[in-house]
Amino acid sequence: MNQQSLLRHIVFAVSVCIAALFLNDVLQGFLNFTVTNRLLSAIIVLSYLVFLIRENRLKAGWLTLTMSNLTIVCVAGWLLESYVAFVLASLWLIWLNRCVLKYKGIVDSLTDLILTIISFGAMQWAWLQTGNLSAAWWCFLLLQSLHVFIPGRGQADGGNAETAYDNFDQSMQTAEQALRRILKQG
Repeated sequence: MNQQSLLRHIVFAVSVCIAALFLNDVLQGFLNFTVTNRLLSAIIVLSYLVFLIRENRLKAGWLTLTMSNLTIVCVAGWLLESYVAFVLASLWLIWLNRCVLKYKGIVDSLTDLILTIISFGAMQWAWLQTGNLSAAWWCFLLLQSLHVFIPGRGQADGGNAETAYDNFDQSMQTAEQALRRILKQG
């Protein structure tokens, strides 16, 4: 499972960064360098967040989480003057989403935070070496794909999301049957 998920994350990183290369050339014809970088970064972050939500297979709340992420990224892009502050806010949002979607313990969340910090360092290094936004985000996303090896809810419970939903449905049916019996007796 981890290998398949890792492969999906790597394919996502490659496809998003290739698309960003082409989109960068198009946008630079219309917008200045700073606006282009912010816009591309916002698109990459939102794409990654949607990818994480879809990977988690949320049945309820996915639209609310997606719209909340969109709102936060847009507000951060609008209000934060520094590009680095905008990227840090975006990385915080990525980390927060993964903690909510995947982890149930503080150790798992802190391990992911360390991975996010290392990924940010690699992103900065790639930016300073190449000056290319796509290369920087490629390094970030490539290292972020390693989060699949951090134990999460599904692995710690010995099951997956489908099993958890089945268990919930079974518990709900049992509770409803018990409630019906109580109402018939009373």
